[in-house]
Amino acid sequence: MNDIEEILEEANKCLNCKNPLCRTGCPIRTRIPDFINAIKNNNLEEAYVILQENNVMSDICSNVCPYEEYCMRTLRKRF
Repeated sequence: MNDIEEILEEANKCLNCKNPLCRTGCPIRTRIPDFINAIKNNNLEEAYVILQENNVMSDICSNVCPYEEYCMRTLRKRF
């Protein structure tokens, strides 16, 4: 499986989550499901804008986020 296939598989898992804690778990209120959906739809510019709209240091925050189990840290780090 290549990186893109792996990313899409993980995105589908998250978007179909039965208990989406990412919607309330992000302390800075990043729109995680919207970000994941943009990645899934191969809209990297939109994904970037979503990450930057409330935090210009989102790449750093993804590395120190105590709520990493609520979001797609792997996706955020890759993109």
